[in-house]
Amino acid sequence: MRYRVSFVNELPNDSGHMFRCCQQSFEIYRARSRERAIEAAKLRFARHQAVRDWRARATAIEVEVISDDET
Repeated sequence: MRYRVSFVNELPNDSGHMFRCCQQSFEIYRARSRERAIEAAKLRFARHQAVRDWRARATAIEVEVISDDET
């Protein structure tokens, strides 16, 4: 399966309402599971952002299946 894993933050806008802002997203090709795709994306994100832990730059992870190679 192929996944898109996005790292997002919740930030306040000018009126104080929170909104979700995508920091960066990665396409993970041929992951065996959703969990493996997330772990691979966490490593990429941390490397790209030059941090040890992805949570230093994002507050949440969103995952979507892009394609199912099994069909």
